[in-house]
Amino acid sequence: MSTKRDPNMSNTTTGTLPLDDGAALHRIEAPAPAPNRIIESLITADNYMDIPPQRWFMPGWVIEGGTTAVYGEPGCGKSFWTLGLALEAARGGQWCLHDFRKPRRVLYIAPEAGRSHVERVRGWIDRHTHQWPATFHLADVQVNIYTDQAVSEITQAIEELGPLDLVVLDTLASATAGLDENSSQMNVVTENLETIRRALGDRAALIVVHHTGKDQTRGLRGHNSLLGYVTGSMLVTKENGNGTHKVEMKKVRDGKAPLPLYYRIETTELPPIVDEDGRQHAREVGVMVPVDYVEAATDTMTQMYETMLQHYRLGDTFTTREVLEVTGLGRGPGGKAITRGLDMGLWERTGAGRTTRYRFIGRPSDVPTLDLSTDDEVNA
Repeated sequence: MSTKRDPNMSNTTTGTLPLDDGAALHRIEAPAPAPNRIIESLITADNYMDIPPQRWFMPGWVIEGGTTAVYGEPGCGKSFWTLGLALEAARGGQWCLHDFRKPRRVLYIAPEAGRSHVERVRGWIDRHTHQWPATFHLADVQVNIYTDQAVSEITQAIEELGPLDLVVLDTLASATAGLDENSSQMNVVTENLETIRRALGDRAALIVVHHTGKDQTRGLRGHNSLLGYVTGSMLVTKENGNGTHKVEMKKVRDGKAPLPLYYRIETTELPPIVDEDGRQHAREVGVMVPVDYVEAATDTMTQMYETMLQHYRLGDTFTTREVLEVTGLGRGPGGKAITRGLDMGLWERTGAGRTTRYRFIGRPSDVPTLDLSTDDEVNA
């Protein structure tokens, strides 16, 4: 059965279609194709010079537009160190040998121990005779960044507080309560962290405080997607024997890692609490402060350095075996002293494996209390 074609019907796909009552039915135009984000974001020979260079929030340690992890074992001082960084940035002070010069706007989210952080801030204020920095904001609310609600609340807070320079999440474990850190669920967490970081923009930094696993040498605890995501990571460890805490970069996306730095937690007394019976209860709180290489050096390190000044010139190389024979130290303490010397920049490693040697650099100015009576001979 065939149908007759209406002679008024147009062959085109545009225009109008006549209806029986004389009205016209307009055709809907096909939507324009969506722009290709890859093509639009291409960096080429024509525009690469327009791309701004990466900027550091704290040179060598924390980069703007990135996510940095500060991690370590329980009790290592990682929260003390991160809080110290945040407070010094907020007052325009110094941290990690960097002078912030002007106050930075900071949001510190501490769902795990926000109230104890208030006490630590009070101790910091008492020690430095400063007021609570006007640009430092502390939130002790419980959040779970595995959920969209928490991410929305954080990004909204970033918007309402105005342009921020730094956001800290302390700790990641407390902000992902009930989550299996070793599962692929961490992929969702890293995606949400990136959402928060993007809300900050490219001129701000995000820091997450985290824990090590059972094997500290394997780095951040949990699924390896977290280590793959972060821009950089630094390990905080508590040194045995001299009461210092060591901070060293473990992952650096670009450039060379800075030398490790050392800190100490010093006790500050706060005004006592008076209970209902009128009895006073003392209050003490720890404040992390930087220490120089002299205070970080151990007796073994001092012994090794003094002996090497008598046997090596600057620029000379040595093996572990050679220096142990010269110093008379055992392999255990001697090996640790060699590692400490590397941290201090007193010598540098050359070669690898069986060909490993160390070049004696010196830099006695970093360890001024050591016996430098033979220093002129060394530099002769």
